[in-house]
Amino acid sequence: MNFALTEFYEVRHSLGPHPLLAFLTQIGSLRVQKGAACVEPKVVGTYAGVEALSGRGGEMTMNSCNTARTNSLLGHPADARLLFVNADDFGMSHAVNEAIIRSLEEGIVGSCSVMIPCPWALHALAWLQEAPDVSFGVHLTSVSEQPAYRWGPITCRTELPSLVDETGYFYPESRIDEFLDQVDVTELEREYRAQIEHVLDVGLRPTHLDSHCAIHTRREEIFEMTLGLARQYGVPLRAYNLSIRGGCDLPTLDVAHG
Repeated sequence: MNFALTEFYEVRHSLGPHPLLAFLTQIGSLRVQKGAACVEPKVVGTYAGVEALSGRGGEMTMNSCNTARTNSLLGHPADARLLFVNADDFGMSHAVNEAIIRSLEEGIVGSCSVMIPCPWALHALAWLQEAPDVSFGVHLTSVSEQPAYRWGPITCRTELPSLVDETGYFYPESRIDEFLDQVDVTELEREYRAQIEHVLDVGLRPTHLDSHCAIHTRREEIFEMTLGLARQYGVPLRAYNLSIRGGCDLPTLDVAHG
């Protein structure tokens, strides 16, 4: 089975003026790939993660030696300039879910990724069951960043002590470095696998894996473990950081930093 590691330029936005507008203006004539059709850029919705499959500092480039290989694996011409618009955090809350659904139905968002441990994951999964044409990934979750709105592992907490803080929830974003220093990668793999299996158990098939707060790109052993899961389940892995994997020979595109 062919395996693709894809890298992304990511721009996030929330309520308020839409910074994506300036980004799309810079892209100019680039057309947006949404499902099987190309659509002209337009802006709808209040929450989205924007990833351009080739870019550096906001300027689109095509200078990666692996660009043609990745485009081929994705079913596009070797010299294609692609923009995939993905909405992360599906399942985090009702408001996030409604914004993502609207962006998928009315905007340029073409895919999403779901957070299985979060309170509104059931709603997100139920919607995806009724929308079989929507591509979605598993947003592997091991961080709970909201101070007054927490979540934890779907596996028994007492069996994964390195994944939770003293309150029994995932570590907050402010303590990510502490979490990374002490987490048992075997325990993390067990939780990540449980999240993937939960999606499969409800009859859904994810199109990719990524992780909340990009945890899989912050420590070499976690990256290798997550990459192994992606290979095992036969799906691409989103990546954000070239340095974490050194020079491994995987089909990939340029990543934008900054």
